[in-house]
Amino acid sequence: GRVVPLPEYAQPATPQLNLRTVVPHDTERTADGPLPRCKLAIPVQTTNVVRTLSPNAVANGPQVTDIVRTIEERESLETLGLLTEPAATCYYPPGGPHSRGEGYDDARHLSGLLRTPPATHSFVTDDTVPVVASSLVADSPASGRPLVCDLIDRYGANREETSTADAALAFLERYASVVVPEQLLVLCTYGIALESHLQNSLIVFDREAARPEATLVRDLGGIRVHGGRLAEHGLSLELYPESDVDTDSEADLHRKLYYALFQNHLAELVATICDELGVDERTCWERIREQCERAFERIRAADAVPEARIRRDERALFAEPTVHKALTAMRLRGKRHEYVTSEVSNPLSPDGRQRIDFPDGT
Repeated sequence: GRVVPLPEYAQPATPQLNLRTVVPHDTERTADGPLPRCKLAIPVQTTNVVRTLSPNAVANGPQVTDIVRTIEERESLETLGLLTEPAATCYYPPGGPHSRGEGYDDARHLSGLLRTPPATHSFVTDDTVPVVASSLVADSPASGRPLVCDLIDRYGANREETSTADAALAFLERYASVVVPEQLLVLCTYGIALESHLQNSLIVFDREAARPEATLVRDLGGIRVHGGRLAEHGLSLELYPESDVDTDSEADLHRKLYYALFQNHLAELVATICDELGVDERTCWERIREQCERAFERIRAADAVPEARIRRDERALFAEPTVHKALTAMRLRGKRHEYVTSEVSNPLSPDGRQRIDFPDGT
């Protein structure tokens, strides 16, 4: 391959929360609608990896996009949307495809992909607004307290809740009802575990009532796909060599979704709500578990998934103890592509909830 620099070309762009994804500056809307986001490679390490963009992600993104679009259409998803990656490119050195070595490094440092912007999804209307979930646990510049607290106040006022605790629990229950069920459906039915942690999730809120209406999940390069479950529906992927996406292990699926959605996303939200508003953390997790149980019951009622599989997925989600991804240990051991885990109590299990400590020691 040959690389031709174009020094006279420049396009101002604004980075998003995840830094390497940028929005073209001052061109958010054109005659054809919002421009796509651009995910680029940067040689900077955050958490446990250097944030380049691998040829795996470039080759796999458009394929995975086709798969998730098919699933969205088949299932008529009502609360889960995927921000797809319809096009991508990178430098392909001679002798490839490369999965390691100098050729791989050259490819992952000169690459990019396009991601559809949230404003183009049907869930986002004039009456709704998408908010990156990470923002919910950050302090609002308007009030100086976490944004989720301001939203709970507005949500409770619209529902005429009589106490802050009641408003918070009602908000959390609604939140879980739009975040959890269809992600479990996609996992159980198609074998796709989304990496729906706080940074990858956008919650679509009703502007007036602050009511959670749907969730949008981005970053298809971080998902896990069980080929056997997917093949049952006539779907398959031809992935870049040595990709992390595919797995034949149900445990890999469970670790991916359960860590990202429950241990990262929902646990951080619950911790913030309880710390700021004095809500009973055990009750919060009871409400979330109820949403999980209802989701599995709906999957059973559809009669499209073997009962034994549903039970395995349930047992893994509610197991006590559960495993937790140890990012610091992964960084110290240099295990970028291998999980390092530790056992922790699972607040989705009755025994795990009883181990939750409160400031007063109860």
